[in-house]
Amino acid sequence: MVRGKSLIARFNGGRAGGAHAEVNEAAQAEAERQAVVVDQAEAETELVVPEVLNDLSVLIVHDPADETVAEQLVDAIQPRLSVPVRTGSHVAEAEQEAKNAEVALLLVSKKLEDNWELIEAVAKILPNSFVPILIDEAMANTKDWMGALAWYISDDLFINFCKPTKDAADWVMAEALAAKGRAAGAPGRRSFHAFVAH
Repeated sequence: MVRGKSLIARFNGGRAGGAHAEVNEAAQAEAERQAVVVDQAEAETELVVPEVLNDLSVLIVHDPADETVAEQLVDAIQPRLSVPVRTGSHVAEAEQEAKNAEVALLLVSKKLEDNWELIEAVAKILPNSFVPILIDEAMANTKDWMGALAWYISDDLFINFCKPTKDAADWVMAEALAAKGRAAGAPGRRSFHAFVAH
C-alpha cells in the first residue's frame, strides 16, 4: 500500500493534479499568446489606409427621404476617392451632377422606386453605370422592383447597405469600378414606355 502511494506521488511530482495542472498552464499560456496575436492583427487592420482611386467620379442618387443614409455612404467611400462624391436627390440637381460623374450609386428604397423621374433623369446621362445599393429591406426581392428601377437595373445583384459593415465600402468601390468598365464599352439603353403590337 505504501509502495502504491509513492508511485502516485512520483507520478504527480509531489503536487495535486501533476501533469493535468501542467497541461492547463500550457493551454492558458497558448490562449494568451493567440489573444495577443489577434489583437495585433486587428490593430494593424485598423491602421491600413484604404487605396485611393484617382479620377473615379461617383454620384449617389437617392430620394430626399433617404438623405441620412446617403450621408453615411458618402462618409464611407469619400476617403477612397480622389475627387469629391456628388449627390443628387432632385431631378434637375441629379441630372446636372450626372454630367460630371462616371458611376451612379442608386440607394434603393421604396421611396426611390416611386421617384421614377429621378431615376430616369440620371439614366439619360449614365444609362449603363448604375450600382444598386439596397437600403430598404422591403426591397430585397429584385423581382418585385417596378417602374424605372426595374427597367434600368437588369440584374439581381445589389449591395446590401441596410446594416453597413466595415467592408461595405470595399464592395461599393469594387462595384463602382466594375460599373465604370461596363459604361466604357456599352451602348445606351433606348428610352420608351410602351410597345404596341398587333
